[in-house]
Amino acid sequence: LNEIVEGEPFILIAIHDTHASQRVDARTLQQLYELTPMQADIAAALFAGFTVEQLTQRLHISQNTVRTHLKGVFKKCAVRSQAQLMRLLALGPR
Repeated sequence: LNEIVEGEPFILIAIHDTHASQRVDARTLQQLYELTPMQADIAAALFAGFTVEQLTQRLHISQNTVRTHLKGVFKKCAVRSQAQLMRLLALGPR
């Protein structure tokens, strides 16, 4: 490879497997958005494809409790919906 010289144009090729499942690390979410461990776990699990109903069974908590944690996640991440949260997590912090 040639040496990259500051100010000179260069080409960067990034390869990404679009079929690989995307995951976010709960600890990273805690640090980036100041989430509690439970909020981070719920956000990461939703991003991994779990539904609220599946989380109630997995975490042994009620739907209302999951939704309460999710409201806290929305507030801390400055989003208003689960769809906006998923987009934020997919694209990374602003």
